[in-house]
Amino acid sequence: RDALRPGGVWLSLLGSTEGPPRNMGPPRRSAAEVVTAVEPALEVVSLRGTVWEGIPWKPAIWILTARRRE
Repeated sequence: RDALRPGGVWLSLLGSTEGPPRNMGPPRRSAAEVVTAVEPALEVVSLRGTVWEGIPWKPAIWILTARRRE
């Protein structure tokens, strides 16, 4: 939170629990886990599930946009 000025925006790509199991890549989190971790300090502006097309095995990811709470 302190890394952002008031009203600052945070963008994060996170591993998603959507899709088939995998043994590589970033840790996988559910949407509920992401929101629970972020909400105390940041307001979730959007959380969108997608597939990371730039990686050959195309992992499911979350794209999180959040704003620092005042």
